[in-house]
Amino acid sequence: LMGDFERAEPLYQQCKEIRSAALGEQHPAYANVLNNLGTLYRDQGKYALARTFLTESLEAHRAAYGNNHTIVATSLNNLALLHQKRKEVESAKKLYAEASKIVKEKLGSEHPRYADILINQGNLNEMEGLTQEAEEDFLAALRIREKVFGGQHPDYAATLLRLATFYSDTGKYNQAKDYSRDAILLQRRQLDRNAIAQSARQQLANQRQLRPYLDFRLTDAVEGRIHPAIAAEEMWQWKGSVTRRQKAYRLISNTPSLKPLYIELQSVTQQLSALARKTPPPPSENQQDKGAREKWEKTFDRLSQRREQLEREIAAQSDTFKRITDPITVQTVQSLLAPKTVFVDILKYSHRTSQKNVRGSDKGDTRFLAFVIPKQGEASVVPLGDAAQLRDSIEQFRRSFQGKPLTGKERLLSQNASQLIRRDFWQPVEEHLVDADTVLISSD
Repeated sequence: LMGDFERAEPLYQQCKEIRSAALGEQHPAYANVLNNLGTLYRDQGKYALARTFLTESLEAHRAAYGNNHTIVATSLNNLALLHQKRKEVESAKKLYAEASKIVKEKLGSEHPRYADILINQGNLNEMEGLTQEAEEDFLAALRIREKVFGGQHPDYAATLLRLATFYSDTGKYNQAKDYSRDAILLQRRQLDRNAIAQSARQQLANQRQLRPYLDFRLTDAVEGRIHPAIAAEEMWQWKGSVTRRQKAYRLISNTPSLKPLYIELQSVTQQLSALARKTPPPPSENQQDKGAREKWEKTFDRLSQRREQLEREIAAQSDTFKRITDPITVQTVQSLLAPKTVFVDILKYSHRTSQKNVRGSDKGDTRFLAFVIPKQGEASVVPLGDAAQLRDSIEQFRRSFQGKPLTGKERLLSQNASQLIRRDFWQPVEEHLVDADTVLISSD
């Protein structure tokens, strides 16, 4: 239920009771529910409950399938993740090793499931400070996912981002910058292309899930590792993108000459999305697997080419559609500004902070930043500080406008809050507005 733990838990508990009564507690389907509950509790930080359910699930799967089955490997992997979260390194290592051995034996060392375990092992190695081993794990996982899925798949993009965070943590910022650039480009392209087959709600949910890609790049901009104009243009590809896409789709669906193309584009996109979710057989000399993979690749290529052709045809027939869907650039924004006008775009984001004393961590502070775009000249990025502190200051300041008489202490707190807002939120931006007659502000 997309992170809605409170709604998910009673549903899993109900499913557990039904399967227990109908199938018995030795049935694999019952073990699967135990695994789901254990994973849920692990993600909630309820580690004692998670350990109970994940251990019971592993034992039930061993009883049902034996010790050398891929489902057992999945249970081992999930339990290892719990030990890793609890910093129980040796226990996690032992479980990952057993899971890795099963997957390599049953599925081969070029299977996506093996890549999943490599990523988890890499996380554990980084947490221990074993950076060379971690890098080898991440790069091996990237090679597997590229070989199996190709360079356009979301899992490949996720591995690019993981490598970006790793290189950032180890001070290799140029490598981190390249990997994060490729990752956000791939995910942006996937969001744009799949959107026509999704509701606005689904698109927004996908954007929230993939927001760390953007936040990584915004952090790089604030830290001076990429040019502000690059980060601003990547941000505009996210901010308001669902509204722009929905507007473009309404346009072509309501245009009689374009509607047949729109319907076919929806159908082709749905087929591509369904095909992408199916894991193709890894490259193999086995003729059956080889034939199945070749069929998958040919179908994927044919549908991809048809989708691109349909997008070109629609853009060629509708200047409005092309204008709505074209990427927004700094030059585009500057061309729309009147002389001596500055555009300020404010955004809340998670600033990624590497903490060398906590290996493998991925800490983030919620902050504000502003992109300042003048009519002429270079774009700038301005850090605006901690989001929680600003929120508290605004709430304190608002109390002075609620019509109630303020005590002396409340009046002083309100004055202090207004000074903090001006100092931390406006003055940093004001420095970039020296020659401006007009300031246009877009809030988050």
